[in-house]
Amino acid sequence: EATYALKLRDYDSALAYAKQCTLEIIRIKKELDLGRPLSVKELESLPKEELRELCRRWGLSPIGLKQELVDRLAPIARRYGGRIPPYPPPEEIEKKAEKLPEKVEEKPEKKEVREEEEKKPSKKKEEEEGVLTVEEALKHISKGFSYLLEERRPEKCFIIFRELLKDNLSGLIFTRTNPKVIQKRYGIEGDVSIYWLTDQEDAGQLRVSHSLETLIYHIEEFVNKHNECVILLDGLEYLLGNNTFNAVMRFLRRLVDRTSQQENIFLVSLSPYTMEERDVSLLEREIIPLKLK
Repeated sequence: EATYALKLRDYDSALAYAKQCTLEIIRIKKELDLGRPLSVKELESLPKEELRELCRRWGLSPIGLKQELVDRLAPIARRYGGRIPPYPPPEEIEKKAEKLPEKVEEKPEKKEVREEEEKKPSKKKEEEEGVLTVEEALKHISKGFSYLLEERRPEKCFIIFRELLKDNLSGLIFTRTNPKVIQKRYGIEGDVSIYWLTDQEDAGQLRVSHSLETLIYHIEEFVNKHNECVILLDGLEYLLGNNTFNAVMRFLRRLVDRTSQQENIFLVSLSPYTMEERDVSLLEREIIPLKLK
């Protein structure tokens, strides 16, 4: 057909017939190759897809490089006199069937076990225990103590700070958020100083870097000028990222002690998911934890 099409100068049809003929030859050759016993050398000349098919027939893994497939089939060829049969003989199939494990009947779960599982509190309920609203947290806060306000994002800590200011307390905030945003979003007014924890210069804003010595200086200066005050530190992760954990712990212990001496309130905002569990536990030993909703 292809030759006849060429004579008629119908080149597209001639090419189509030639392709069809080639594919048919390949198909027949594949059937012949996989339908007769093959030596190891013949295995090496087979395309990878045919080797994979042969592996499937013999219950071998068809995954791997071409040489790996040949290596898997070679022992079978040697077992059958140097040539691997196209299909496993019946006795080979029976042997494999004998090795299959018998079906194991599932034992019904004991009623007592199910009842015990139902009695156990879920993980979600355990996490919700001890979680406080802003109103509940305010009832726990007293002068002369320090509190670790645990929440995913620093939001409730500013509301608590704002409410504490209503007791005629002066306020000092160190935050990673722009002070303008804090004042606008949470309506924080009155005798409050807000320092932005950043290395960026910004005219008109109180700014302080991650230096613990500088923070201590500003806090000492503020506390000496005010009899009763509330201090909020929002940016503990920032300080830990620029100082060692031990240095930050010494810094916090100093503030906790100073707070206790002067009847102030010290609040530390923390997202426990950003720290190692061990480090959070150490912080909770030094500062009273309050988990917020």
